[in-house]
Amino acid sequence: NAESVHSAAPAPMMDKNQSAIFGLMLKTPDKDTHLSRSENWDMLIEGIEQNCPLSEQYGVFKAMRKIGENLLLDDEKYRTLYADNELVQEKILGRVGGYEFLRGLGFKQANDAEELICKHADKVVVENAIQALTKKITHLKETRAEWDPNYKQKLRKKKKKIVINQPVEQVADHAFDLNSMNEEQRLIEEAMRLSQEQHVRDMIARQQRELDMANQLHSQKSLLLLASDQEDDHKANVL
Repeated sequence: NAESVHSAAPAPMMDKNQSAIFGLMLKTPDKDTHLSRSENWDMLIEGIEQNCPLSEQYGVFKAMRKIGENLLLDDEKYRTLYADNELVQEKILGRVGGYEFLRGLGFKQANDAEELICKHADKVVVENAIQALTKKITHLKETRAEWDPNYKQKLRKKKKKIVINQPVEQVADHAFDLNSMNEEQRLIEEAMRLSQEQHVRDMIARQQRELDMANQLHSQKSLLLLASDQEDDHKANVL
C-alpha cells in the first residue's frame, strides 16, 4: 500500500517538517487549489532541503526536476516510476518529503506495490514544482564552493591553463561546471532510461501472462467440450 512506500523515507532530522504539512494538503478536498500555489511547493522543497545533506541536495533536486520536466513531455513512458528503482529510492523516496513530492505531481500507487503511476499531470502544478526546484538548483550552482569538496581543487588545476582573451578563473569555473553538470545529467537520464525499459518489459510480461491465462482457459474449455462429446458418444453406443 501507499504507506509501505512512504515508510522508505528516513526520520526527519528537524522538528519543523514542511513535508508533513504538504502531505495534509494532499488529503483536503481543495488540494488542487493548494497545489496550484507556488508558495506551497516552495514550502515542500524547503522541507526537503532541511532534511537533506548539503552535498547531496543538487543531485536530489536535479532528479526531482527531471521527473517533472518529463511529465510535461506528455509521453506515456514517463508516467510510471518504480519504487524499487535505485535512482527513485536514492534521490526521492529515500528523502523526507520525496513521497509527498511525487504525490503532488500526480503519481499514485498502482495495483503493483512497486509502481507509481501519474494518469494526469496538471501543467500549472508541474511547472510550479519545477520553478521551486530551479530556484534551489540555481542557488546551489552559485555556491558550489561551499558544498562540493572537489570544487576548489579542480578549480585550481583549471586555473593553471592559460586561455587567450579570457579570464582564467571564468574559463576554469565554466569548464568544470559544464563537465560536472553534464555527467550528473547523464547519470540521471541513464537511470530514467533504465526505469523506462523496465516499464516496457513489465508491460510485455503482463501481456504475456494475460495471453497465457487466456490460452489456458481456452484449453480447459476445449478439454471439457471433448469430455462432453466423448460422454455423448458413449451413451449413444450404449443405446
